[in-house]
Parts: sequence; structure tokens; C-alpha cells
Amino acid sequence: MKALVIGDICRDIFVYGNCERISPEAPIPVLSKTSFSENMGMAGNVVSNLKYFKCDVDLISNKESITKTRYVDSVSNYILLRVDDEPKISPINFSSIPSFKNYDFIIISDYNKGFLSTEDIEKILKICKNEKIITFMDTKKVIGDWAKDCSFIKINEKEYNNKLHKKYLEGAKISEKLIVTLGSRGSKHNGRIIPTEAVQVRDVSGAGDTYLAGLAVYFCKTKDIFASMKFANKCARSVVSQPGVSTPKDMEM
Repeated sequence: MKALVIGDICRDIFVYGNCERISPEAPIPVLSKTSFSENMGMAGNVVSNLKYFKCDVDLISNKESITKTRYVDSVSNYILLRVDDEPKISPINFSSIPSFKNYDFIIISDYNKGFLSTEDIEKILKICKNEKIITFMDTKKVIGDWAKDCSFIKINEKEYNNKLHKKYLEGAKISEKLIVTLGSRGSKHNGRIIPTEAVQVRDVSGAGDTYLAGLAVYFCKTKDIFASMKFANKCARSVVSQPGVSTPKDMEM
């Protein structure tokens, strides 16, 4: 299975440590560093998850380095602070995009950092629709008519309930394309909820990326969206039980 991911990437950095005292200079906790981890984040995390499912993946993303550094108490796994470094991002160069016919599906993972405009996404989706390529999208932008050619759009419950989204979605046929993730309650499509099993949550970072990757891979294998949502629920459940940004464990297609 061959996939193309288009979107913003970053470096996800986790600094873990023990937090046992308050600073004498200010009423803030002091973190004594014990370990450090780093991985690809945002669209890069989607790619990592697709590779876990043994997909052949190409990535088109920003060249500039975005970093998200999280300082975490090792005992509670509580994030004490997140520091983001976001340089100005150059927009996508369409001459760098290969023929979409080479791919079984395309994922747009848009974190709204400047790499993709609504016009860019609309153009990509229109080309894919004309060439009958399945598309999946997760975007931090407010959804509008520019997204109408996407096959499936993943959105979390908080984003779905945003007043700007609700105003558009209530009267738009695009609502039929929505997959709404509901956290511990599973996910919803066309009024039907696919529940998930309860799990002890350690870290929700990157869970949406994992859900999106699992959904896309399973749908392209089965063409059954509800079975794909069930599989994606399992994938997300696996990663939230692990610290940091991770890929699923012991998942079989």
C-alpha cells in the first residue's frame, strides 16, 4: 500500500525529570532532568504510524524546523511546560508534488503553520477527486467549501463544537464526510457512534495522528468506514496508554 502525506511537520521533544521542590526565585516547580526523547511530530507522526502499518509513504512538508519541547514530571507524566519554536514557514511548492496516480490514498495533515493555504488544499483535493484518489484530512483550519472534495475529514469533538464550525456544518453536505473523535467515548460518523474500550490514559499527544493513519490504512484495505473507525479507535487507545508521542503496540490489520 502506497501513501502520500502532505502537511506541516515538527520535532516533538520530551524532557523528563523529577519534580520534588519549588524554586526559591519564583513559585514554580524545579525539574531535575533524567531523560530525553525526540521524534517526528504532526504530519511526521502520521508518517511514522503509516510506516508502523508497513505502508510505503512519501512526505511533502516544510523544510523549516518547528520544535515543540515538553517538560514532563516523570512520576505523574504531567506536562509542566511546553515551549514552541515556530519560524516563518514557506508555502508548498506545487512543482514538488508527484503524480497522485502513484498512490492508494493521500492524507492532508494540516496544522495550520503556513505550509498549506485553503486554496492549496482545495486544489489538491480537486485533483484527487478527478483522479479518483481517496483523501483523508485533519486540519486546524475552520472547515469551509474549500474542503468539499475530501473523501473523509477527521475532526475532534472540541473542534466540531467550535461556533464557527457549527455554523457552517449544520447546513453543509460536507457533514456526511466527517469523522468526529470523541475521546474516551470513541468516534462518530453520520450519527453513529463507534465506542472504544476504557484505558488508563498516560499521554494524548499525537493520538489524533495515530487515529488518522489507522483509519486511512484500514479503509483502503476494507472500504468499510465503520470497521475502520473501530480499528482507529484501537490504535488511538494503544498510544494514549504510552508516554510521549508514539506508535501503536501489537496491532494487527
